[in-house]
Amino acid sequence: MKRSHQRTYLLTTLVALSDPALLAMCFLVSGWARWHSLPPRPGDWLAVLVTLPAGALCLQLAGAYTTMRSPKFTRWVEPVAGGTLMTIAFVTMLAFVTKTGGFLSRAVLLSSFVAWPLLMVLVRMLVFRWRQRIHEMGGSEWVVLAGPADECMKVAKHLDENPWLGLAVVGMACDFVEGSGEHPSFPVTDSRDRRLIVRPLESLEQVVRILQPDRVILASSPGDEGLMRRALEALRAHPVTLQFAPDFSGLPVYAFRSEDMAGRPLLDLSASPLGERAVMIKWLEDKILGSLMLLVAAPVVALAAVLIKLSSPGPVFFVQPRHGLGGRVFQCYKLRTMRHGDVAKPKLPVAADGPGETTRRLRKISADGAKGDTEFEPTEFAQAQENDVRITGPGRWLRRLSIDELPQLINVLRGDMSLVGPRPHAVDHNRQYRDAIQELMRRHYVKPGITGLAQISGARGRTRSTTAMQRRVDYDLEYISNWSLWQDIRILLLTLLIGIYTREP
Repeated sequence: MKRSHQRTYLLTTLVALSDPALLAMCFLVSGWARWHSLPPRPGDWLAVLVTLPAGALCLQLAGAYTTMRSPKFTRWVEPVAGGTLMTIAFVTMLAFVTKTGGFLSRAVLLSSFVAWPLLMVLVRMLVFRWRQRIHEMGGSEWVVLAGPADECMKVAKHLDENPWLGLAVVGMACDFVEGSGEHPSFPVTDSRDRRLIVRPLESLEQVVRILQPDRVILASSPGDEGLMRRALEALRAHPVTLQFAPDFSGLPVYAFRSEDMAGRPLLDLSASPLGERAVMIKWLEDKILGSLMLLVAAPVVALAAVLIKLSSPGPVFFVQPRHGLGGRVFQCYKLRTMRHGDVAKPKLPVAADGPGETTRRLRKISADGAKGDTEFEPTEFAQAQENDVRITGPGRWLRRLSIDELPQLINVLRGDMSLVGPRPHAVDHNRQYRDAIQELMRRHYVKPGITGLAQISGARGRTRSTTAMQRRVDYDLEYISNWSLWQDIRILLLTLLIGIYTREP
């Protein structure tokens, strides 16, 4: 085993051992602060000792030891938080089944489970810094690249720009070699200050035998079966890790991921970036927080319903078909803010643009609308406009304060929507822009949300041009690609602080 691999395994093992040790320390310190003594009874010691391996198992299940290479803070926090919540659930169940509290009182548990995740994240930050220092001192894994020269250069540049990966290119076997045998345009040095070794592709076996790298990475196009076959044949006698880094930059690939299909590899070229664990966490978030929010919002919705019935005849709720997860249509609930029957019939003051101008502007559909910023509305669907006389008096304030969106909490509990995600568009609204914005329907790889990154970033309300819709889609895809529980919490908090009130009609 290479020293770099040994070091990686050692660090991961040390962190895995430190986590239950930190939990034990939190229990003992919190218990001493609360009771001024160590666990007095054998049963208390047993409860502590049973919780430690359970906590370690919960962290393992939450993936707390598979993201330690990542430089993103959220990649460390999310699995630690998930493992902590699972451990809390275990301790609660243990206390209920055994009918014991004793040393592990509520105060001790609360303080312990606040301090424990903070200490675990701190340890991971220190380990990451330590690993970075090791990489700077030449402790990275050695990598040999093989394939077309231009593709090898792309991968080498990518690794050079992301040193936190801990992968140092020490050699190349490619189909383009300059006369000296070295590549002067890429003066990378290894830990012994030696220039990068570049040889013909036919010399891959020789390069691996001389350098003894930790891994060989094939850099080529996705369909280069010949390269893979040649590399597998050349390295058959070498127990070196062989990996394939296909270049999908020329294809509109979204959220690339691989999995096993009963022994046959399966590649996701366009799919939701959210894995099973992320979907589970988001489901729990929606059900728990959604239920609490609906309880708080119920009196507000009831008062709004009374105002709606008093202001105009018609139903309290406005139900509209909208696109949801996978592009499937669901019925979205809102409080009715317009006069019943006028939702699809724009009635705007003619004086706004002069006689007849408003109607012509609303019905204008530009042939090149996808390329420009032309304002248009389909004739069968019209968004609310400034001074739109379809909106009732109470409805105007319900829209301003976003109270009309509260019934969508029912959609969340039904599973049609999430608390946070891309806002669901009306079916006609999506049809309007689907051809102009090719990535529009990728928003539906996740459930639509009551609020989202686009809404707190100013891309909410009417979309009067293709550019405005493209801006919203960009925010939505950024949210999906970088999803985390903490991002959802941040969006919810910012929605409460700055995102409720809107000047949009």
